[in-house]
Amino acid sequence: MLYDLRRPLLDRVEHFAAANRPIRSEDPPQLRQSARQRHHDHAASPVRELRVLTECFDKGDLNLAQDVLEGVHRVINDPAVSEWQKWRYSMHVFASLADLWLARSDLDKARTFTDQCLEVATRTMSRKYLVRGWRLRGEIAFASRGWDESEAALRQALTIAESIGNPTQLWKTHAALGTLYAAVRRPDASSKAYRSAVEVVDRIKASVDDPKLAETLSSAPPVRELYQRAGPE
Repeated sequence: MLYDLRRPLLDRVEHFAAANRPIRSEDPPQLRQSARQRHHDHAASPVRELRVLTECFDKGDLNLAQDVLEGVHRVINDPAVSEWQKWRYSMHVFASLADLWLARSDLDKARTFTDQCLEVATRTMSRKYLVRGWRLRGEIAFASRGWDESEAALRQALTIAESIGNPTQLWKTHAALGTLYAAVRRPDASSKAYRSAVEVVDRIKASVDDPKLAETLSSAPPVRELYQRAGPE
């Protein structure tokens, strides 16, 4: 349940000072061990928190999504956190913050976090996040009614997604193009893009051995919306 997933944020507030306090040689063994554990938890907590984001966005709980993201954003800006940990989480956080502010219609903030995601992804050649970043640029341009700019960015995202074969990034990018083409009244292109997205989702479901997992995917709000927009074959 979502309310249980707030606990890591509260834990960080309660232990923030102790987690960042240097471990001293004169500390008792119990305190040194406790401090080390808190350092470990402090670094590991973004993993737990980021897992709730999909559910937050799917359910439209933008307030909880913002709580989670701002908490993790503070962690990756913390000098006590290693550069490897920052690199590991930063692109996910930047892209998700861009999604959040796009959903809240704050396009300036969405652009800022999209640019930060793309800067790190370009520097580290993280192609999954290059796809997310370019798709975000396309979606932000779409929200500004910059149709040509949106299509160019989404086409760039699709090219990268096809090159890496990441199913999630692929279907979401096809779907974004479908939405764009529907808005500019290109029904044939829109239908083709939506059907391409559905084909990717169907392949994902066919590859899952557990019927319950396949049903979970089918019942996810973004997937249900995709099937509705794609319509019957």
